[in-house]
Amino acid sequence: MGATASRAPPNSTEHDVLESLGRRTYIGTMGAGEFSQEGRQLSLGSKTPVAQGGNRKRRATALTVAASGLAALRRRLTRRRRSLSRKSGQGRAFREILLGWDVHSVHALLEEYRAIAALKQLYIQVARARPSTCDLAADFKELASSGSCSDVVLIFCGARFPAHRAILAARCPRLQPQLSTLSLDHNAELRLDLQLPDSITDSASFAVFLQHIYCGSVEVAVSADTNLLRHLSKEFPISSLPDTGYQVLLSGACYPYDSVLAFSASSEGADMPAALELPCHGAVLAARSPFFRAALERMLRAAQGVKVPTLPTRIVLDQTVLPGRYGRSLLHFLYTDCLELHLVEAGPVGLGFDRLGSLREVQAMVSGVSTCHNMEQAMELCHIARLLEIDILVQACEDELVAMLSIERLPSLLAWSGRGHGSEWVHRQALLFLCEEFSSIATSPALFQLSQDALLEALGSEYTQASEADILKAVVRWGEHQLLKRMDERETKCIEWHSTQYGTQECKAS
Repeated sequence: MGATASRAPPNSTEHDVLESLGRRTYIGTMGAGEFSQEGRQLSLGSKTPVAQGGNRKRRATALTVAASGLAALRRRLTRRRRSLSRKSGQGRAFREILLGWDVHSVHALLEEYRAIAALKQLYIQVARARPSTCDLAADFKELASSGSCSDVVLIFCGARFPAHRAILAARCPRLQPQLSTLSLDHNAELRLDLQLPDSITDSASFAVFLQHIYCGSVEVAVSADTNLLRHLSKEFPISSLPDTGYQVLLSGACYPYDSVLAFSASSEGADMPAALELPCHGAVLAARSPFFRAALERMLRAAQGVKVPTLPTRIVLDQTVLPGRYGRSLLHFLYTDCLELHLVEAGPVGLGFDRLGSLREVQAMVSGVSTCHNMEQAMELCHIARLLEIDILVQACEDELVAMLSIERLPSLLAWSGRGHGSEWVHRQALLFLCEEFSSIATSPALFQLSQDALLEALGSEYTQASEADILKAVVRWGEHQLLKRMDERETKCIEWHSTQYGTQECKAS
C-alpha cells in the first residue's frame, strides 16, 4: 500500500478535487452569462412593434415573467458559485497544509479523522438513547396478569381468572353472547364448560391462553400443556390482531362503552354538567394509564357495597388541567398506539413559550399552512401524557416534535425543551441539529433568536459543523444584535418613563 501510494503524484487527490471544483465553477459562470445574453435578446425583442395593443400587453407580461425567472436562476447560480468557491478555499487550505507531508503522515491523519467520525456516531447514539417503554401489547399483558379493575370472573376447571368483558368481547367474538347475558355486578361469573379429555385439566395453561387473548402473543412455558392450548384456540378463535381489535372496540361496535371521560369546566364536583363527555372502556384506561387505573380502583372499592353498580363509570377531569380538545386524540392513542394530531380540536394554546420562530412561520400561518400549530399541540399533549403517566405517549410526542425540527422552529424547540417542564431528550436532539446545521443557521434570522446557553452549547461541542471563521462571524453578528436589542429596550423604557413623568406633571398642573 505504501509503495503504491509513493508512485502516485503528490497531492493527486486534492489536485483532482480542485480541478473538478474549478470546472464546475467555470460551467456555472458560463451558464449565467448565456442566460444573461438570452435575457438581453428578450428585452430587445420587446421593442418589436405589434399592431394590436392586447398582444403587446401579453408579450410584455411574458417577457416580465421570463426575466424574473432568469433573475431567480441567476441568483441560484451565484449562490452555487459562492458555495463552490468556499469548498475550493477549504481544499486549497488542506493542500497548503499537506504540502510536503509524506504518505505515512497523510495516512495517520486519515485514520484520525476516521476515529473522530466513529466517536461522533457514538456521541449521536448516546444523545438519542432513552428508556424503553411498554407498548399496547405489553400493557394489556400486564393487565391480564394483575387482573386489576376486572368486571368478570372466568371459571375454568375450578380455577378463577379475573378478566375484562370489553377485551374478551373484542378479541373473542364467540364469548360475546355469554357476556351480554351476565349481570352488571363486577364479580359476575362466567363458567367455561368444555368437553375436555380427563388428561387435559391444567388450569395454569388457561392463564397462558388468557394472556394470548389480551396481547396476541405470549411466551409459552415448558410446563404448559400444548394440547390444551391447541384445543382452546379451536374453541375460542381470536378474531384479529390486538391493535385492530382494540380499534374496533373504540368504535363501540363489539361491546358497549362502560366508562365516560367527562371534561368539566369547573372543579366543584362530579355532579356538575360536563363541557365534553367521551365514552370509552375502563379496561383500556386501566391498562394504559396508572393514573386512570388508580381512579377506577378507588371507584370500585367505593362501590363494593352496592348490589347493582351504576354504569357507565364517570371519570371527571378538570379542563383547566386537562383540556378537553385533546380527549379524542388521547383516546385514539390509548386504543391504537397511534398519535393523530389532526384529532385535536382547535383552541387556545397557553404554554407560555415563543410561538413564532421567524417571519416565515407568520407567513405560513397567514397562508393557511399549519406549521407551528401542530408543534404546540404536541407540546401540550406531552405534558398531559406525563400527568397521566403514559410514557409511550410522551415518547410519541417527542418523536413528533423532532420530526418537525427545522431551522425556523429550532429556537422555539430549544426554548421549550430547555425548561423544567420541557423534554431533555428533545433538547439533546435540538442541540444536535444546531451543531449539524450551524453553517446554515449562522446566515439565517434564527441565529438572533438563539439563547446564550444554546449558543454556548454549540460552541463547546467538538462536532459543530462550521469553520472557526464562520463561528467567529456568527458570534459577532449575534452579539451585535443583542446589543441593539438592549439599546431598543432601554430606549423604550426611557420613553415610557418620560411619558409617565409628563402625565404626572399635567395632572399636577390641572
